[in-house]
Amino acid sequence: MKKGLILVLLFMFSLSGIMALSCDVVSRTGGSCDKDNVVMLLSSQTNAHAQFYCDGIKEEGDCNRFDGCEWGGFAFWKSCRSSLDDFEYYDYALCCDSPADNNCTGDNEILRLSDFTNAHVEAGSLYDNYDVSVCYGDLDCNAGNTTRPGDVEILKLSSLTNAHVYDMNTTPEFLPDNDVSLYCREAGDYAGECKDFDNRKDCWSDSSMECTWYPYVKNTKASGGGCCPKGEKWNDKNSVCIETEDMCTNVWNIDNQEGAYECDEDFNCDYCAKADMMGYGFWTPITVY
Repeated sequence: MKKGLILVLLFMFSLSGIMALSCDVVSRTGGSCDKDNVVMLLSSQTNAHAQFYCDGIKEEGDCNRFDGCEWGGFAFWKSCRSSLDDFEYYDYALCCDSPADNNCTGDNEILRLSDFTNAHVEAGSLYDNYDVSVCYGDLDCNAGNTTRPGDVEILKLSSLTNAHVYDMNTTPEFLPDNDVSLYCREAGDYAGECKDFDNRKDCWSDSSMECTWYPYVKNTKASGGGCCPKGEKWNDKNSVCIETEDMCTNVWNIDNQEGAYECDEDFNCDYCAKADMMGYGFWTPITVY
């Protein structure tokens, strides 16, 4: 292949924005991680305690939410800093290749810490025992052994709560027996990628994606079913998702196929009334009492 063609392909690939997330535990003092790429600090690469990273908070209101963080500085150069002395900072950092801030948006929580420093961790998506949320950019994280499209392993945990932290490359002999993986993805790159799921169970594994499965009785793609974004329906003949127009598909939720609804700006709402066992229905007005 000619050199010019290789360069063109690389350029087109970079424009596509399809770059896998990459995070690693590195030495903070070694200069290999810029401060805007730090997610949190760790006491070591294995069997580690965690420490909150104040420097990544960019808003005064967020900074002041944490007892260990202080907003200060001069004039326009104010920033969020830890109340710890420099020598008390942990020596290792969870570092991601995409620079971002550590402000919490409600959708980008990675882990929860038991304290500001010397902390155990837990999967915030599954437990709420701890109060200190570690957030980063637009990362969407998932702890356990089930992956979603776009998920990349970034850490290993000794358990789902009251856990120590391990570099994802830790060899098995240094891991506890029941270790779990922490997977993350950049949410913006995978919104609406429901079509990547090959079976009904995985299609409904992440309620925030609002995926639909049709037909209900065909529970795998191989048998004729398919997963699509809300408002679309799987067409097995052409293996594509198509607009449902006045029809609708029931979206996964805690009530299992009930209660999918949409409202206009005047709060006139319709719900997806199930028409048959296939999970397909019609938009029906909600009666307000």
